[in-house]
Amino acid sequence: MKIKDGVHRTIVLSSIPIVFAGALLSASVYNGDRASTKPGLRSAVGWEIMKLDANREGRSVEFTHEAHQLYMKKSGEGCVVCHHLNLPDDSSSSCYECHKDMRKESSIFDHELHTRIYKNKGAHCNECHGKDRSREKAKVCVDCHPDYTGPASLYMKVRGYESAMHGNCVTCHKKLDKKLGEPMYSECSFCHPEAE
Repeated sequence: MKIKDGVHRTIVLSSIPIVFAGALLSASVYNGDRASTKPGLRSAVGWEIMKLDANREGRSVEFTHEAHQLYMKKSGEGCVVCHHLNLPDDSSSSCYECHKDMRKESSIFDHELHTRIYKNKGAHCNECHGKDRSREKAKVCVDCHPDYTGPASLYMKVRGYESAMHGNCVTCHKKLDKKLGEPMYSECSFCHPEAE
């Protein structure tokens, strides 16, 4: 009987890793399918020298955060050039938090978050929409967020991450090139050395 118990125990113990491996494989396939429909963007890595690779495709741009801070301070423009709008209760939101899609326009308004907040306070849709639940009749952002003074449409349609980065970075780099009298900072290879 001991031999049978030992064999039985060996079979059971050796099958546990196989079951876990199968479960992990199933989960990764399921999550992989779900993730591939809308890959999320991520924050930069580092602080003084940041690596910007929001979609984690391995084509990062080295961004000298400290040098840019000093330059913007000297120019009098300050951090607001890049951090032109921060999410509520944040002082320096990362680019990807508003520019949520690499190439397509998106919205910084999170309806699910607002629904959860008001539901937890015992209030519901009427808190923002009143009796008419249309988007047009909803409160304007500034009613709750004093920094959001623009029209709601401004926050409902923000350009893609790539366009925002190129729009902000290249515009400033072209100004530097003009001062230099030659193209340097605005050349693609300045930020993307692999593009030479």
